Amino acid sequence: MFGKDYDDEREVSDDSNGNELNQPEFASENLEQVYKKSAEIGDKDENSDDSGFNFAAQDAEILAERDSARSSLIKQADKMLQASKERFQPLDVGKNVRIPINPVDRPKIGHRNLLGVVTEAIDGLYTIGTANGTLPQKFSRNQLYPCETNFLVIADVPECSTSFRAAIGDSSIHGKQGHKHCLCAGKCSSNRSLL
Repeated sequence: MFGKDYDDEREVSDDSNGNELNQPEFASENLEQVYKKSAEIGDKDENSDDSGFNFAAQDAEILAERDSARSSLIKQADKMLQASKERFQPLDVGKNVRIPINPVDRPKIGHRNLLGVVTEAIDGLYTIGTANGTLPQKFSRNQLYPCETNFLVIADVPECSTSFRAAIGDSSIHGKQGHKHCLCAGKCSSNRSLL
């Protein structure tokens, strides 16, 4: 490599003092010595007290601990599901609910919640209708808060589908996100250039 010819049988290198090192660590002459050293180490291991370690017993103990941990996790999951079912009772079709609005989706002076009515309930997932249309996504029970009074009836929900953000903008007093302001550089007298 890079203009040097290397001999395949043995490699010649220099140590830090410039002396040639002719024998690699495991040359064919040294194999017998390496074999003897490894046999001596093996004899020492056989005579030591640590050789009686039972790997099969350790593996069985590890498997028993894993089974115990798995059963404990299943028990804890069942307990959490039961507590969730007790805390969040199922909703009936026609019940009015509040859906919290994320501050990112809410206009500056908009409502904190969107009012809707449960139009369908399948396997713990609820379809919600608003005054502007039906929301396309399904909601789980922990995302909905039931109202004490009914503001909407299923008959008031239009047949069209609307997105969550559009329903928020349409139900807001102010309108959708953003606001209108004048682009005049000084005092505005006409209010004609509003955005």
